[in-house]
Amino acid sequence: MIPHINGVIELITMIKSMACSDNSATTSSHCIAEVFADLLLPGHAIAARYMEQFLRSALSISPRALGRLAYTGAGVFCACTWVWEHLVTIQSSEGPSMYPTFNPRGDWLLIARRHANGKGIQVGDVVRFNHPNMLGAHAAKRVLGLPGDFVCRDPPYSTGAGTQPDMIQVPEGHVFLVGDNLPWSRDSRNFGPVPLGLINGKIVARVWPPSKMEWVRNTMQPVESD
Repeated sequence: MIPHINGVIELITMIKSMACSDNSATTSSHCIAEVFADLLLPGHAIAARYMEQFLRSALSISPRALGRLAYTGAGVFCACTWVWEHLVTIQSSEGPSMYPTFNPRGDWLLIARRHANGKGIQVGDVVRFNHPNMLGAHAAKRVLGLPGDFVCRDPPYSTGAGTQPDMIQVPEGHVFLVGDNLPWSRDSRNFGPVPLGLINGKIVARVWPPSKMEWVRNTMQPVESD
């Protein structure tokens, strides 16, 4: 079990005192490795040995080299965060609402962040959005209607018998989203059109499992009038 952040701070303080009180990097790194092994992987002697080797080299780094390493690490972290927030991100599939396009569990999906706020999306695209009724939750649905479009809003969980669908116009600044597995989807039929501002990306590919890696295609085509 990973220790709480307070435990990590205490461990760092202990590491500093051990490294300062003992002139032997080998002894210090060995003791510290045992502490990490006890906290993270109890009984794993192999983990302790590799941790000892890592710490032995880390304790021998000069302050200047350590500063360069920290500076480089901070730069890499900032770059990765920028890519994650503005270019691409990954999310696992959750629930049966998009089956058979995505499996209820186990699929990892690549999301293009440049489509945040609905930029460049079309009818038939699959988007990731912040759920309007569940704080902090994300969902994936297919775009059925763009602002100004008229869509047929079937009652949710309808089998078509004894029900009367409604024809509605999607308001400006909103989209109408539905799941591919309609009987098992809670979507715009339940909570209405979704504001474009809640869309945080377009799902462009399935990247896991390897046997099912593929681009997510828009299979909906506009109807051509005679």
